[in-house]
Amino acid sequence: MDGSKTFRVYNKCNFDIGITLTSGQQPIIRKGSFLPLSTNDILYIESVAAVRKPFSSRMLVAVGDDGKELKLEDLGGYTDTFVQKHYDDNEIKLKLQMPAKQVEKWLEKVEDPIELDGIIKIAEQMDLPNSKMRLLREKAPNSTTFES
Repeated sequence: MDGSKTFRVYNKCNFDIGITLTSGQQPIIRKGSFLPLSTNDILYIESVAAVRKPFSSRMLVAVGDDGKELKLEDLGGYTDTFVQKHYDDNEIKLKLQMPAKQVEKWLEKVEDPIELDGIIKIAEQMDLPNSKMRLLREKAPNSTTFES
């Protein structure tokens, strides 16, 4: 694939993400927005990410000219299958609407503090029963995002 071909890269998180390009520039992709990036930059960003691979986890998503989401394999890279998936706002809301036992099982799998913080922020905007909020407090007892 042509390394200079440009794609729209969308930030699927509810927070801004700073990236480093092959040129050394460090732009910020604002939450819910996109930045045009070359194939080389996309693969570089994924390869230098130390802990959380932004494209494998779907925090950042490349979109082709046809409007369809591209996988890293489509760009000549590979998706790290050991990276925890990023849940977008709609997925989090659906998960939090499940029965408390299922929410508890789902939360057991969430280890990333950034992901957990995003879940808590969305939960605070919803009208959830105390049982589910207690599960979140137990999962993140040191979180400063809970309202008093």
